Amino acid sequence: VDASRIAVVGVSKGAEMALVSATLFPWVVAVGAFAPTHVVWEGIPPSNQPERAAGSSWTYRGVALPYVRWSRAAEQRADLSRRATGSSRLTEVHLESLAEYAGHVPAATILIERSRAALFVAAGTDDGMWPAAYSAERLRERLSRRDGGMPSIFAIYPTGHLVMGSGWAPTTQFQRLRGRLQGGNAALDAHAQRAIWPAFLRFLDEYFRPTEPVVR
Repeated sequence: VDASRIAVVGVSKGAEMALVSATLFPWVVAVGAFAPTHVVWEGIPPSNQPERAAGSSWTYRGVALPYVRWSRAAEQRADLSRRATGSSRLTEVHLESLAEYAGHVPAATILIERSRAALFVAAGTDDGMWPAAYSAERLRERLSRRDGGMPSIFAIYPTGHLVMGSGWAPTTQFQRLRGRLQGGNAALDAHAQRAIWPAFLRFLDEYFRPTEPVVR
């Protein structure tokens, strides 16, 4: 392993971590962000204490990164919808949180233009978990300020949260069991995944080729 050249790949909350890592660590030279966000969010509280303030999702050298708080009022409305209909989306809760805590957004924004990593970003325009396509466009805007350096590739498809996969795995299990609608549907997810995954592999092949071993 060449510790000076690391690729970080994440989905959803993992994409948030991958993007933040790219802004902090110079050894992150390639990033795959599937269903990303453009800001740091409040962490997820324990399931048995849902009202507990969780603080930032991430720390760096012992200091919490600035974050956008979660709108408890918007979440309560989504829970009422879930009880009434059996399902609900969280994208609207995230958008309401961005509006309610708009003052937090500038400090919580992931400064991706500071990264020197090659970036692959994939998102669905019907994401039901959070506004990934909206966030992808915010990331694209910030990357336009980057001076030269490594490329950025965006794959935006009319599907939901499940943009990472081969296109052949079941895609509706989570929605049936949890009642949280991820957006899209099985056919849309499969179509997007079958296009995105090979594109991501080509991205890695071009921008994250293994370094030649040193022969002594």
